[in-house]
Amino acid sequence: AVVSTQSTGSDNHAAALNSPAGTMVASPRRNGRDDGNIEATLLKKGGILKTWRKWRFELNVKLKELRYYESTSDTHNPGPLYIRKTIDLRGRVRVNPLSHSGGRIDANHPHHFPFMIKTERRDLVLAADTKELRDIWMKKIKSVSQSP
Repeated sequence: AVVSTQSTGSDNHAAALNSPAGTMVASPRRNGRDDGNIEATLLKKGGILKTWRKWRFELNVKLKELRYYESTSDTHNPGPLYIRKTIDLRGRVRVNPLSHSGGRIDANHPHHFPFMIKTERRDLVLAADTKELRDIWMKKIKSVSQSP
C-alpha cells in the first residue's frame, strides 16, 4: 500500500524520515486530527543483522495498530511513504524499557533509550532519543492495547 504524506495527516513525514542521521523528532506529535494518534521517527533494531535503522512510526488508536514507513526518496526530494509493516496491538501486548549500558544502545547511538514491544506474533526493539519520548510511547502503546 502507498501512503502519501498528505493521507497520513502530516506534511512532514518524508522530511522527518529523510533528516540527517541521528536527527529525530523531539516528541511524538499529533497528526493534525483529534484522534489521539501519535507519530515520531524512532530507531528499530533489525531482525537478522541486528542493526539499527531509522523509521517513521505512527500509532493508530482506533485501529489498534502500530505502523512503520519507509520512503523511496532522498533527503533533497521527499517522496511518498510506503507502509513497511503493520503491527496489531490487539490481544496480549507487553511493553518494557530496555537497558544497554545504562540506557545506551551502542557506540553509534549513545544517547538513545530502547524499549521492547512483545505481541502475540512478534517482538520489536525500538529506541527513542530521550527517556521522556520513550516513556510517552510505552504508555500510549500500553493504553491502546488494554482498551476495549
